[in-house]
Amino acid sequence: MVDNIPTSKYDLIKYYQPIINSFAFSLLNLKEPLFQDVLRILYQIDKELLSDNFPDIFDTILYRIAQSEGKYGGEFIQPVELTRLMCSLAELPPNSNVYNPFAGLASFGVYLDKTQYYFGQEFNKKTWALGTLRLMAHEKLERSTYVCDDSILHWQISREKYDLIIANPPFDSVRQGYEVAPGFRTSIQFLLEKGVESLKADGKLIALLPESFLFRGLQEQRLRSIL
Repeated sequence: MVDNIPTSKYDLIKYYQPIINSFAFSLLNLKEPLFQDVLRILYQIDKELLSDNFPDIFDTILYRIAQSEGKYGGEFIQPVELTRLMCSLAELPPNSNVYNPFAGLASFGVYLDKTQYYFGQEFNKKTWALGTLRLMAHEKLERSTYVCDDSILHWQISREKYDLIIANPPFDSVRQGYEVAPGFRTSIQFLLEKGVESLKADGKLIALLPESFLFRGLQEQRLRSIL
């Protein structure tokens, strides 16, 4: 299927190829009658209406899938209101450098101002593919780099450091003798300690954390002291 795409006619083939590859198994197992029904519905859509409202239509479909299934591909979709609130707290000047580990569906990249430079990482391949499509739908790819990668194994180090690090890290539980990385017992500890080290002197770290982080002692108390 992918090999038949004429690359000379597609300026964005470097984005479409890995996206299609991410869904190759599902596409190959889609029964022909159902696939034809999907194509028939797509051809019936008003092209002008679709073009004028594509970002909203894309997100609406994505959130309806989330509402019907509770989650998509094992990844919860972050509420729009929460994403907008966290982005508004940043109060970034133009041309700021933003890092988004554990990026999910690139929600922060979608709602940041177009003047910001966005670097996002997402480990789940299907989630990354959908996030890339979202950035394309919202015309945010020009100043965005969004990669399928593990933020813990390959934390992105910037020579100039970051104006903002923003994330919704996985709320993993602590197990005796278990570390997400050498010296780090949880992804939250990893994010906070690595994040503070990676910020500019006046940079900000904004993260969505469980309520228990506010009152627990021991490790959480120590982490609160460095923020």
